[in-house]
Amino acid sequence: MWRVLKFVAWVLKQAWKYGASKVAKAASWAKNNWRTVLKWLDRGIAYGTILHWILQHLGLA
Repeated sequence: MWRVLKFVAWVLKQAWKYGASKVAKAASWAKNNWRTVLKWLDRGIAYGTILHWILQHLGLA
């Protein structure tokens, strides 16, 4: 779970690039779907790719 929290912290630091509201929604999604995010992290998917997938899923990309 700590790996997901580390990812969420990284996501929140991306507000300068994507906007505060988008990253807040992505971070919330990641926390609510932490098992999915953990599977992606275990597979070695890059943080940026995961964030992009989440933003696409939310219709924010």
